[in-house]
Amino acid sequence: MTLSDTPGAPCWIELFTTDPEAAAAFYGDLFGWSFTDPNPDLGGYQSVLLDGEIVAGMMRNDGTTDEPSAWTTYLETADIDDTARRIAAHGGKVLVGPHQVGGLGHMLFATDPGGAMVGAWQP
Repeated sequence: MTLSDTPGAPCWIELFTTDPEAAAAFYGDLFGWSFTDPNPDLGGYQSVLLDGEIVAGMMRNDGTTDEPSAWTTYLETADIDDTARRIAAHGGKVLVGPHQVGGLGHMLFATDPGGAMVGAWQP
């Protein structure tokens, strides 16, 4: 995961898709990406690699959240719980989290007041 050390700066992208196999074939052919096997300890999350370096992530959209398949940009935060409170206080809605992701950090997924989706990541 690329970290900027600048709260609010983009630090990660991931694809939430109903068809990870088709997405892997599409992006693999398009950009030369390769993909790790789904990690059962992380809900089937897969890392996306370019020349052996992790550049993004991919997660199966199983339909249980009623969210569309989409790319998400994560913005860095120093305090994920404070970010969740501030999202709600400023008219947004936290949809997922905040919660710990293995030993990697903490994340949340939210919408802004206009409905645009965004993630937040605390290393």
